[in-house]
Amino acid sequence: MNSIYKIVFNKATQTFTAVSELAKGATKTQSQSAKQAGTFLPKFAKIALAISMVLGFSTSAIAVTDAEFNALKQQVEALKAQKTYVHVNKTGQVQTGNNTNLDTIDGVGGAKAISSMTLGIGAKVGKSAKYGINISTESGNVVSARKGMILGGANNIVKNIDDEAEGYKKRGRVIVGGHHNTVSSGDGIILGGFNNTVANANGVTLKNGNKDNRGGAIVGGHHNVVSGGDAIALGGGTSQWADGTPAPELYNEAGGENSGVLAGHGNKTYGFNSVVLGGSQNIAGDEAKRGEIERGQEKNQAVVGGSKNKALGINAIVVGGNNNVASGRNSVAMGVRSLAAGIGSLALGGLTEKKLADLINAGDYEGIVKEYKDAFSIADITELDGMSQTAEKNVFILEKVAEFQKENQGGKAYTDGSVAIGSGTIAGKENGTEEAVAMGYRAKATGNKSMTLGFDSRAEAVNSVALGTNALVKKDAKYGINISTESGNVVSARKGMILGGANNIVKNIDDEAEGYKKRGRVIVGGHHNTVSSGDGIILGGFNNTVANANGVTLKNGNKDNRGGAIVGGHHNVVSGGDAIALGGGTSQWADGTPAPELYNEAGGENSGVLAGHGNKTYGFNSVVLGGSQNIAGDEAKRGEIERGQEKNQAVVGGSKNKALGINAIVVGGNNNVASGRNSVAMGVRSLAAGIGSLALGGLTEKKLADLINAGDYEGIVKEYKDAFSIADITELDGMSQTAEKNVFILEKVAEFQKENQGGKAYTDGSVAIGSGT
Repeated sequence: MNSIYKIVFNKATQTFTAVSELAKGATKTQSQSAKQAGTFLPKFAKIALAISMVLGFSTSAIAVTDAEFNALKQQVEALKAQKTYVHVNKTGQVQTGNNTNLDTIDGVGGAKAISSMTLGIGAKVGKSAKYGINISTESGNVVSARKGMILGGANNIVKNIDDEAEGYKKRGRVIVGGHHNTVSSGDGIILGGFNNTVANANGVTLKNGNKDNRGGAIVGGHHNVVSGGDAIALGGGTSQWADGTPAPELYNEAGGENSGVLAGHGNKTYGFNSVVLGGSQNIAGDEAKRGEIERGQEKNQAVVGGSKNKALGINAIVVGGNNNVASGRNSVAMGVRSLAAGIGSLALGGLTEKKLADLINAGDYEGIVKEYKDAFSIADITELDGMSQTAEKNVFILEKVAEFQKENQGGKAYTDGSVAIGSGTIAGKENGTEEAVAMGYRAKATGNKSMTLGFDSRAEAVNSVALGTNALVKKDAKYGINISTESGNVVSARKGMILGGANNIVKNIDDEAEGYKKRGRVIVGGHHNTVSSGDGIILGGFNNTVANANGVTLKNGNKDNRGGAIVGGHHNVVSGGDAIALGGGTSQWADGTPAPELYNEAGGENSGVLAGHGNKTYGFNSVVLGGSQNIAGDEAKRGEIERGQEKNQAVVGGSKNKALGINAIVVGGNNNVASGRNSVAMGVRSLAAGIGSLALGGLTEKKLADLINAGDYEGIVKEYKDAFSIADITELDGMSQTAEKNVFILEKVAEFQKENQGGKAYTDGSVAIGSGT
């Protein structure tokens, strides 16, 4: 009986229907029926039977019991109540006046737009979303954009924009997984995560034929934003701190065209092709110029790690650290609070946070104040010393150091090509043009073509170099060099140089006025040495001075203020042009008693002092070799120069000798004087006053000492009979103490020697040999 019926698909109602085999009309093929009906065929057979009974077919043709009828009725009602979660719209746009294919069953997906499809509970495709697809595993996903697609997740939104007007007919937007994500930009995509946004790139200015509102992408992360064309954000992003405190400013944003943010939070890219890799609150590109694009003018800024860093210049880069700024084209900044402002500049440095932490943990407050001395005033140190609680001290220290760091960045490379490496370093001047390199804690190179290396070193002059702790080349010392191994060296003269040592000074004089453009001054090693004369030099020693030859009268075309040299020694002075002092010199006796008069001085032009102490050369070409308190040349005529009238005085050894005449010489002994031209004096208290005279003699000091040590008082009186009167001899015989006798003898002999020199050659060509001659 059932064979007179068959199952067909009714296009009008979009359902399968049981009809007579004699009926005409379009039907599905057997294969189609098999695919679409499936297991529903037995059910629809019974439905058809029930329908035929309702229509009044003869009970003789078919017999159905009440039980069978009620069972069939229940199955029909159950089938009617079932929901389909797959909804394909093939007929037409759902709109006012056209309810065809509008799914109104609660909880069933709704595909309103032409060629759209929904799959899943609550999945919706808006009527403006042609070709839209919404495949949801949960509720709340909405597709309202042409070719938009959501695959899984919940509460995701693919927004509509005016596709026709903007030319987006071939573009789509996609969200895969995640929740509460939004895509409103053409070709935008979000893969997972939550609260992410690929936004319409409003306000972006694009040139050279590029279209605005290009697509972006977000992969993972949360609360990230992509607003630049073809930009991307990968992971990271947040809306709160670990303790749950809201932090709305900590989302990542890829705002520049072709820019990208990878991980971290609070990072922003505003420049074309800019990138931030990790870290927090870093910025690549100038927000005021976001979206500017011109071929060949790519921004290409990059920040790698760290926090609160900014790469603003074209091709600028910041690596690690915090609060660094690279604002110059092709500049690089690293460390803490470094600034690279010049084109191609490099700034590295910053205070070492770990060092501070280690000192605090160790409770080394004295070390903290020493290491960060510029952060504490005397009042601060006093206040710190008065604190008894460790926590109170730590808070106080951290506040002071932080306050100091705000004003004192790491390296500051202000000018094109400049380099600043180290905390507090400065290379060049703000808005200047200097080519400078500064390396070391608080090192500063501010002169053009200057370089400084070392703690607290400064190179202020043009073409200057300062190397070493506290090395200083002052701004008026052009071409100056200061290479220090310790602190306190200062170069302030043009072409001045200090190599090593400490607290040495190369002083400035008026180079331009005096014609010193080609002259220099040099100190090598030693300490507390000073050079202020043109072409002056000191090699080692301490407290030595090559002085400006003030008051020197020079003739026959020779220039004044010529250079001098000191090699070794201490407290020596060179004040004559081209003079030299080698070694020796002192400022005190062996017992520490001050002896300020015992320094050596080469005061004559081309003069020299070798060793000894208290020796002085005042004559032109004069020399003193060793001994003490010897003088070569007349001080009243120091510096007088006339060709053919060289002084050429010389003293060799001894003490308190004087060679005063032209070509005069004194050899050994003490208190000898050669005042005649070409004269010679030797011995003790000899005087050669005539031209070409010779005086030799004097009392033998060693013989006197030997007699005293032997206690031979009779021999003493006999040897030095002219020194003792009869009364003196009687007084000496009456003394019982040896010490008393010795003092008495020495006083009498010394008194005699003052009045009775050695040989006295008064006249030209005279010769006096022997004591008292």
